[in-house]
Amino acid sequence: MLVAKLNNLIENKKLELVELVNKQGFTHMKVLYLSQEIDKLINKYMIIKKGIL
Repeated sequence: MLVAKLNNLIENKKLELVELVNKQGFTHMKVLYLSQEIDKLINKYMIIKKGIL
């Protein structure tokens, strides 16, 4: 359950990132912060998945 929710959150953040890049460009601070947030979520996802296996 948590894995599915986390996966959905990551996918939604990725879509948000694409929209933000289109509006602000790759080097805007909001883009960089959102990218880092997605990285942290992916790390959590990988840790949880590793624990489940």
